[in-house]
Amino acid sequence: MLNEEQDENIIDFNFDITPLLNFFKKRYAQLFFLSLIIYLITENHILGSGPDGLTLALQYELIAHHSFNMAYGGHLIYSDVTDMTWFVNGYYGKQSYGLAFILLPFYAIGYAIDNGIYSPFGYQDLFDRIGIAIISSILVAEMYRINKNLYNNEKIAAISALALGFGTTIFPFSEVIFYHTFSALALLEFTYYSYIYLKGKGSALKLMASSFFAGIGAFVDNSVAVAVLTVAILLLVFSILLNKSEKKAVVESFLLAVAVPLIIQIWLNQLVFGDPLFFAGLEGSLFSLKNALTHFAYYIISPYRGILFFDPILILLLYYAFRYYAKRPILGSLTILPFLTTILFVSSYYYWDGGLSFGPRFLVPEMPLLFMWFPAIRNRKVLFTFAGISYAINMLASLMALVPVSPTNYFGFGNPFSFYQFYHNALFLINGKAPLWISLGNGIYPSLALTYFVIVFDTCFLVLYSYYTLVR
Repeated sequence: MLNEEQDENIIDFNFDITPLLNFFKKRYAQLFFLSLIIYLITENHILGSGPDGLTLALQYELIAHHSFNMAYGGHLIYSDVTDMTWFVNGYYGKQSYGLAFILLPFYAIGYAIDNGIYSPFGYQDLFDRIGIAIISSILVAEMYRINKNLYNNEKIAAISALALGFGTTIFPFSEVIFYHTFSALALLEFTYYSYIYLKGKGSALKLMASSFFAGIGAFVDNSVAVAVLTVAILLLVFSILLNKSEKKAVVESFLLAVAVPLIIQIWLNQLVFGDPLFFAGLEGSLFSLKNALTHFAYYIISPYRGILFFDPILILLLYYAFRYYAKRPILGSLTILPFLTTILFVSSYYYWDGGLSFGPRFLVPEMPLLFMWFPAIRNRKVLFTFAGISYAINMLASLMALVPVSPTNYFGFGNPFSFYQFYHNALFLINGKAPLWISLGNGIYPSLALTYFVIVFDTCFLVLYSYYTLVR
């Protein structure tokens, strides 16, 4: 028998799981994990030659050789990476390095499992995608938190978050190694905290923190820089018009949003190229207003990149944003103008269409801003109809997020009047050959049954949770 002294030294392994259960009862946690499960189940394993291939190649060089040179040792092993530029003694990425840095902890796990061998289709690739899925799941949960605070309606805020995460092209871009969902999260936080600060309800510290985050987002995803700058300018202008007494925080936030990406990029230019003013990828003229208005129209109505076909719910949200603008002019300006200025900016870019991708990928960061109007729409039947249609489109998109382009023409990579991307993904649906990560153990493509299981599982999971949310 144990005496009392011995009994006191026995470790008690009993613990209270009530706090853990209470955590999972919270809507924020439920939305995060629901989104993460669906994103992980629907993960793609196809790799492109753009930001995704470049990110993996750069991460490998950083860990294996502690170098930015992707021809380290005199030979290039990344034949599938096209977004590179030659500089003095090697090949270097000519897109932002930000995503490679952010996902490096995830990549390191895959690198270790792959025994340090470069494998673009191995665990290195998988763990980067898991990192993206986590970021996107946080975006969904944050959309819920923000709309709950704005409208004091937990149920419709939850539905708005699900509609954002699965009823827009955020869905397919949560399954590939692209930077758009990270910059979307950064821009959303900056816009929200700017709005509540201008309304006299937010703290200066949170405003400045969000502006710093937005600056990081602009460094990671250069295409969002115009939207961040637009929000920063509007913050400054409205603070003057409203005669805010505390302008110090506004000015500091403006400077943070503008200066942070520039300072980081200039420092990186010096570190990598030895020239702070050498911006890789901008050696030639890539911008032109010649076809800007044409491309602008394509982003709205084209079956190749237009939100009318890929994200129809955005058309509805834009309509109501303009309709309710007079009631909430500050929110209207902070959500509509960044969206429109971004379309104009990317429409002036030579690679306006985004290349190998499904839908208007350059507009992904600005989509959450329009969803700040979702709970304001009282016609729920119309709202849920648009959300359902958008989900069906992007569920199809999630089967193959990096879609090959149709035959080229002088407007860009693909024919702006082509339904090729829908046709291409529909074939994957019919044939059951979606390139899903969960199928790699049995070959490149899963069985027909597995493809349909993923579609049915995702849809039922979302529908049942939405129903539970609305009727509870």
